[in-house]
Amino acid sequence: MGRHRQIVVSTHDPRLQKAFTDQELPVTVFQVTRGEGASVKVACIEDPVALAIGDARAIAATRGLPSGTYSHVLPGLCRIALENAFLEAAWTRHHRTGGSEHDLQIAIDSAERFQEVAAFALFGDASRSSDVKEELRRRYGSPACSLIQQCAEDPQAGGDRMITASPVSVEGLLLTADRLLGGELAEDTTAGRYRGACLALRTALEIRVSRVLEAATPGLSRTTGRAKLLLLHSVVPAETARRAKDLWSQLSLGCHYHLYELGPTYDQVRAWRTEIDDLVRELIH
Repeated sequence: MGRHRQIVVSTHDPRLQKAFTDQELPVTVFQVTRGEGASVKVACIEDPVALAIGDARAIAATRGLPSGTYSHVLPGLCRIALENAFLEAAWTRHHRTGGSEHDLQIAIDSAERFQEVAAFALFGDASRSSDVKEELRRRYGSPACSLIQQCAEDPQAGGDRMITASPVSVEGLLLTADRLLGGELAEDTTAGRYRGACLALRTALEIRVSRVLEAATPGLSRTTGRAKLLLLHSVVPAETARRAKDLWSQLSLGCHYHLYELGPTYDQVRAWRTEIDDLVRELIH
């Protein structure tokens, strides 16, 4: 029927789009988002890679934002774009070989490092992460290989490891989130502003957690992000540590691009912003 007629489907479930893209079928998707004051915006959306790159370019083109926007939010969006490019390639490769969607999803969920996701895309095997660098150099040249390496190793790019030292302040990152929520972006994309705000809030929380751990035991902050959230229980009240872990997880989901889920809303990000304020105060004392 679709060959001869235009078919319009209204749905809250983004998996419909994924069903088309997984089979490499053409589809046009319009997303309806609700912003502050119940304002409604309709926009034609692209794939997650193009969305992340577009949001990163919008931030790069906006002058006068706090320094944390350029040093943390912008690199984080670039890394997310690369992650989504690898994930899309992995899904396409897997479907072409007739693999089980459930099996691939389990494998992707178990991949803890950036290069493991890249190995899925390039070889269909996460255990070959050590081969990623040479394969990228062979396919795309040394500049591409260098870029991937930086994203894999730089904790300021929003990876699994929390940052340990940073020239940007927690207050600066909170201001970044406020200004993104307020609409200060050269090329206004509502979902992009909200994801950027989530990335700024998550980084602010990471910095505060790192400083608390470093003050308690020097050297403790030089570990993985997940380990830090577990170690936090030993230096702050259990309820505070639990709230920090839960909020970090929510912000991590909010700043990524998922075809299965709609992006964060203004009210959600604003609520997380309020929660960050409370946690930062508690972690100071």
